[in-house]
Amino acid sequence: MSEDQSQRPWGRYEILQESAAHKVKTIWVNPGKRLSYQRHETSFRVRRR
Repeated sequence: MSEDQSQRPWGRYEILQESAAHKVKTIWVNPGKRLSYQRHETSFRVRRR
């Protein structure tokens, strides 16, 4: 698995694109597994001009 991919107990993900402002992932969830709900404060920051 490359550094842009990661295996987890619930499945795996692959990072498609990443910058200082965003990260885009493809996520595969194994049958019978689920993800926990979480939010990151920086993900919801509103940029003001």
